[in-house]
Amino acid sequence: MSTTLSAASPQSVSPLKALLRRTFDRPFAIGLLLCSFIWVLPWSRTFQLSVLVLAITAIALLIRDRNSWKPFGIKPWCLMNLLAAAALALSAAGSEYTDKPIELAAFQLILMLAGIPVLLWARNDAIWHKLQLCLLAIIGFWLVDGLFQALVGFDLFGVPRAERLGGYFSHPDKFGYYIAPLCAWVLFAPAVRRLSLPLQSGIYLLCLAVTFFGNTRAGWAAFALISLIWLYTIRQQLRASIGVLCLLAAAALFAGWWIISDPMIGKRIAASIPQSLDMDGLSSVIPVRIQLWGQAWEQFLASPWLGTGAGNYVLFLPEQWADTHLDQPYAHQVVFEILAGAGIVGCALFLAVLVCFLRIVWHGDYTQVAESRRPLAPLIILLCTWFPLSTHRELFSSEMMVFTWLCIALVIARSNLPQSEQGAVSKETSNSDKCEGTVAQ
Repeated sequence: MSTTLSAASPQSVSPLKALLRRTFDRPFAIGLLLCSFIWVLPWSRTFQLSVLVLAITAIALLIRDRNSWKPFGIKPWCLMNLLAAAALALSAAGSEYTDKPIELAAFQLILMLAGIPVLLWARNDAIWHKLQLCLLAIIGFWLVDGLFQALVGFDLFGVPRAERLGGYFSHPDKFGYYIAPLCAWVLFAPAVRRLSLPLQSGIYLLCLAVTFFGNTRAGWAAFALISLIWLYTIRQQLRASIGVLCLLAAAALFAGWWIISDPMIGKRIAASIPQSLDMDGLSSVIPVRIQLWGQAWEQFLASPWLGTGAGNYVLFLPEQWADTHLDQPYAHQVVFEILAGAGIVGCALFLAVLVCFLRIVWHGDYTQVAESRRPLAPLIILLCTWFPLSTHRELFSSEMMVFTWLCIALVIARSNLPQSEQGAVSKETSNSDKCEGTVAQ
């Protein structure tokens, strides 16, 4: 009897260790890698390390297992990247400054490689589940840290609050801009969607408060769009619970009053509201944007076919704009930016990229699978980030290229999934296990 007990005791595992093993397993490690382009955002240029690791992984997979696997969506993914790289490279032909366009074209090809592991592994349901949990935890912490900073005046690491919430982000503008679309990973996370409606509403109000304290108009516009989508997805629950609907509306009004009463937010809102609806009143609210768009249009007219070179917008600004609020590195509107940098040819190529992506989404067959398996969050992020009426960040920058293209890769990976989750796991695990073994070697 004693021999039997002593032999069995080494195999017994405590509940805590069992939980840790189930949580921090191989799918967790791969999921953490695939979403690393998001959780490294606070640190400047660190996203390049994420891309490098993914690209090296892709090369290893292509060399050792090129005949044993073929990720779903690899052909349209490569086509879209090659079209974008061609647009960037051709823009160099129309400019006297060729370094930036060529650098961006080369980086686009690296991104094409980096997306291959995403196409392969994000299609696995176990890895997708862990990826969503990772981002829920990380972005959830950013939200709590942002609210703490707004209330106390410094964040959990002791970093003082500025006009815009920034915390440990390398630039205060980054937090307010990114946190709004990233709230989609929280609001539409399966773990959150399974909560009761009052708890989901509380999480929504947290996202609302932190987004507004982020104090960027682009973030406000993005979160307004997310709010409409979120309300639409819970419309049936709201109809069934009028009391919760009234409480949510009252809480949102109170949160709005509390946020607007903040002097930094109030100043920003006052600067965004025109005093009159005539041209003078409107131009007084967005004079910088209008002049930036006008300058982009002038650059386009100067070289309409190939543009003045992707990423070269700042090089052609008037000299009198130097060291003023007009000295901006990009046009703050993606259509004007593409026209100025890549011309008509580049605009047509990027339009072809958009058509390819929309075709994938249109035929994605998302309604046939459970909501937790759909790429809802990355789709919403892409919509909010590049909504045509928004004043965008720079498309021709490595950071936004990584953020955009790897979200695209996630959407492609989760398109046209098998209807059965078990079938998806069994079908994808064989290829994933082979490739994981290759990387381990």
